[in-house]
Amino acid sequence: MVEFWDASAIVPLLVPQASTPLAKLRNAEVTHRIIWWSTRIEVISALARLAREARIETVDDYMPALEDFVAVSRIIEPTDNVAETAIRLVKTYTLKAADAQQLAAAIIASDYAPERISFLSFDDRLNAAARQEGFKIAI
Repeated sequence: MVEFWDASAIVPLLVPQASTPLAKLRNAEVTHRIIWWSTRIEVISALARLAREARIETVDDYMPALEDFVAVSRIIEPTDNVAETAIRLVKTYTLKAADAQQLAAAIIASDYAPERISFLSFDDRLNAAARQEGFKIAI
């Protein structure tokens, strides 16, 4: 099974939270993970926020697990196609730029055939847009 993972789905693999059991289940079931080029940065940003809120001790404690996840994932690099698709998405849906880039990367990864891969995110707004674009939502 091929699945595109949004940053919001990776953080629960690293830091226990309500969505952790589902993230772990999906991680065990998927055979090919795809992520966007800046997903690593987004996850580190989320970890830094959790550290500032004293919910975790340090970001560095979670880096080996993140790097392992990234190492076995296909990464969609930034291209003009991703940028143009993200621009269309922010004009169409109520998405933040980073979320539009995530979804655009998933569209490019699917070769413009979103029904070919599933989409994993714990962001309701992003899932709604992905569903409208034709993705099967993994949760």
